Amino acid sequence: MAQISDTNWTLQAFLLQVQNTSQLHAEADATQARLEQRMIELQTKMLQLEQAAQRLNTPMNFDGNTTAILEPPARHKPVFSSIEMDARVGQLDGSAVLVYGGNHQTGEFLLVAVEDEHVSFTFQMSGEQQEPIKVDSNLRLCSNCWYHVQATRFRNEGMLTVTDLNTLAATSVQASDPQVTGTDLALTSDLYVGGPPVGFQVAYSGIYGRLVGCVANLEVNQEKKNLWTTGTPFPINGTPSCCQQPSTTTKVQPGVSFDGFGYLMFSNQNFSINGQLQVSLQFRTFNRHAVILLVEGEIEYYGLFLDEGHLVFQLENLGLNPGRENVTSDLTYNHGTWYEVTVSTLPGVSVSMVIRNVNSGSVVENKTAESHVVLAGGEVQIVLGSQHPNQTNSVGPTLLKFAGCLHDVRLNNRRVQLNTSSSSAAVSFQGCLPQVVPGVGFHGDSSFSQLAVPLDFNGAAEFGFQLKPRELNGVLLYAEDNTDTESFFYLALYNGHLFGVYQPAQGQAQVLRPSSSLLVDQQWHLVELNITAGSVSVQVDGNDGALSVLSVTLSSAHLYLAGVDHTLQEKVDRCEVCPVVASYTGGMQDVRVNGSELDFWDPATVLSQRGMYLSGLDPAQNATAPTLPPPSLTVAPPHCADPFQPTYSREGVNFGRHGNSFISYNLSSETMTKYFRTSFVLTCQFRAEATEGILYYSANNKRNPDNYLALYMHRGYLIAEMKTQQPGNGDYHNLRVQTKFRDYADGNWWEVVILRIHNFLAIIVPERRDYVNNNQQSNTETFIDLTLPLYVGGTDIQAGHPVFPLPIKTGFGGCIRLLEISTARPADTVTFDLGSPDSQHGISQCYEAVRPGTAFNGTGFATMGIRSLESGLDVSVTFSTVQRSFLLLLLYQDPGNYFLIDAEDGRIRGHLRKNNVTTTIRTTHVETGYEICDGESHTVVFSANLVPRVEVLVLSIQLDQLPSNQVTQRGFDDISISGELHLGGVPVAASMASPGLTQTPFLGCLESLVFAGETLDFRQAEPTQYVTLGCPARP
Repeated sequence: MAQISDTNWTLQAFLLQVQNTSQLHAEADATQARLEQRMIELQTKMLQLEQAAQRLNTPMNFDGNTTAILEPPARHKPVFSSIEMDARVGQLDGSAVLVYGGNHQTGEFLLVAVEDEHVSFTFQMSGEQQEPIKVDSNLRLCSNCWYHVQATRFRNEGMLTVTDLNTLAATSVQASDPQVTGTDLALTSDLYVGGPPVGFQVAYSGIYGRLVGCVANLEVNQEKKNLWTTGTPFPINGTPSCCQQPSTTTKVQPGVSFDGFGYLMFSNQNFSINGQLQVSLQFRTFNRHAVILLVEGEIEYYGLFLDEGHLVFQLENLGLNPGRENVTSDLTYNHGTWYEVTVSTLPGVSVSMVIRNVNSGSVVENKTAESHVVLAGGEVQIVLGSQHPNQTNSVGPTLLKFAGCLHDVRLNNRRVQLNTSSSSAAVSFQGCLPQVVPGVGFHGDSSFSQLAVPLDFNGAAEFGFQLKPRELNGVLLYAEDNTDTESFFYLALYNGHLFGVYQPAQGQAQVLRPSSSLLVDQQWHLVELNITAGSVSVQVDGNDGALSVLSVTLSSAHLYLAGVDHTLQEKVDRCEVCPVVASYTGGMQDVRVNGSELDFWDPATVLSQRGMYLSGLDPAQNATAPTLPPPSLTVAPPHCADPFQPTYSREGVNFGRHGNSFISYNLSSETMTKYFRTSFVLTCQFRAEATEGILYYSANNKRNPDNYLALYMHRGYLIAEMKTQQPGNGDYHNLRVQTKFRDYADGNWWEVVILRIHNFLAIIVPERRDYVNNNQQSNTETFIDLTLPLYVGGTDIQAGHPVFPLPIKTGFGGCIRLLEISTARPADTVTFDLGSPDSQHGISQCYEAVRPGTAFNGTGFATMGIRSLESGLDVSVTFSTVQRSFLLLLLYQDPGNYFLIDAEDGRIRGHLRKNNVTTTIRTTHVETGYEICDGESHTVVFSANLVPRVEVLVLSIQLDQLPSNQVTQRGFDDISISGELHLGGVPVAASMASPGLTQTPFLGCLESLVFAGETLDFRQAEPTQYVTLGCPARP
């Protein structure tokens, strides 16, 4: 009975245990069901988040009624600005805002717009009397094509780069204005994308409408902007919709890419190494040494390696029966070509390795060897591209990781799925480039490479590399001083061009800007740094014309290439003249120090890195060159424009064509009192050809008058100035107003109205709504008593009268066709007969059409007095001509010392001759030789600078917006020249010692000349019969 009782108790306990187990199973099933439901809910939320994230990155469609309003960027370096985006324009028959940002308080703004099938970039900086600067792209847009647009500003220079995302054709255009002295710009007001909101006009002009098209990937001042941010205070006006993403031009083929610093590890795939087995894979690499595949058990391994470029298949037993077998290829396989290798083992019998060329399918090698090693088997771990990442011991002939591509990995004829579910690092599953060339690449996302390469800028060294960028911005090189880390040298890409900075430990940073064409063009470009005794010169593509020199004093123990680490990023970001903090994206080749190429496979060279890859680079591409539509077959070959005879107008009077000129009216005291004494309206219609000059003037005394009125131009502004007197107490009041705009010397007709009521004075240009008053009351009685004649277009009192109330004494240069005065009490208007003055001097007939400047008739020259060139000189000349060869200007000291700019067969040249040594520089990119003789305006900019410590002369020359050319010449410790400055020709007394100089007098128009920072007034030239003010133009 006791036994039965024990059995019953045991059975009951067992049943209870089963019941408890069933209950636990039920609870587990319920828990699992809840977990699965939560996982489903979590996956749903993740999907929603992914969809929301995709929407945030989706391009926004603008339908012509939509504007996105965004907050201004937080990033702010006053001397830099940038707007970057992808854009697609659906309608090209108008003008539309892409992005506009500004500062409502100061008038500063940035504007990227579409005008006349081209992109434009306009900006205005802070400060008084600053004019907008505009850059126009020369890449014609096509409807509904995607473009990448990057507009950048450094101080008063703008750059606009537009890239066709389909063909990768790109153009980069620069523009600056030496008259604009401001350098800072801050965006504090809202950003408008796709057009201004209703009732708002952009600061520059009201002609811009709304965009019909798409915008994506917007960045302002290198800060990413989310177009889909909605709600207060940043709404979207209108109803936005989505656009398709721009298509990518990068083509890939199947495969997994290894950067050279990671691994891919997966489960054992039911793969045993103790029996007959076969492994095959396709690979492509430039590695000399690498682990390709490692199958590792507890006491044995089975691996495929590269050793000096040879394939090595190795298996080894480290247990009780140790042994190792190798099969090594005869040929090398690290040339960037796809190969398939198949290794087979028959334990204790044989090992074989067959290598095929993937493209041709042919067998390259077939190696077989006897085998006496038998592996024990057991659990294994399979790693591609590396030794086991979690173990300190290594096996096989190398420790180096694999860089390249793998594809079609098979274990015993079963393909292994290589995907993100496997454990991996520094591996991409996005495919492989179809073709590759050797080099080091950088992904750009905080990438950098810290190199154990000392560089002493105080001594002598050479550093060079070839680069093929994929992005327009990125840090290329960084070196800081060993003893004072606040001192550093920095070289970057900024909008596709080189930008260097030397920041000393104390003092102002120096900026280096080597000139070159756009470097982001799918081609390789050579950048060379030559360091000599504290001077570093940077040269692009071996072109002396792309050379820039900077004085640098520091010694660096190591370099950063393609970016810097997080700590140094903060330092670079604090640098006010360092435009870029982001890392470089693209490839580099042939990185050399003092002629020796760096080995990026060597851990002793690369101290640390992030985002670097050695798997191969995209070769140079034949990007479609951006060109304007080809001319039709009926267009004649290019040639110089035909000369033309000026036509004359029947209206108006010309002043200043042959020197000082004027007309005058002797008005009676009764007339002066009636029309001028207390209040009047003076209306004048004029066309100015020079920025300085008196339009009309009268006073009560030739010497130091205390009553006068005048209207004159100064620096292109219109200025009304008067001195009134208050009856009773005799107090004098100086009244002055100036227009907001200063570009009235543009060869166009303008009407200016002067309104005076006692001490209230206003100036109005109705056509432009340019209205300014002096904010004075009109109820305080004042008067002007005028006794001199009313002078128009100039005066006869410049010489011998040093006390003159106006800041200028120069007569007006241009035409006046109307002058009238009106009074209210009594209501009356008098129109002066410009053809019948009481006195006249030096006037002439007006041209029908004119452009501002000075006309040279091709038979002589003009002299501008004594000028000098010391240790540096900057010259800017704007001209138009129908000649292909001519002399433009000459600073002449003697036959062995002079500076000259001429044109030889359509190419502008600069010649600096010092102590009988002549250095010549020519403009670049003149294709046919007929560009400069088309009768249109062209600007040549020349600079000469001496670096005395290293006795280096640097010359630079640029024509229009084409890339500048630079030349350096050693052995100069002095370049000073002082003498007469001649324009348009050579005096007989000036003897030129150098052959080949053009001495043909200039025939055409000199529109402006800035010499050593001074804008010269051609009317200050000694009068000659060869030169006249104002250039006739075709009507």
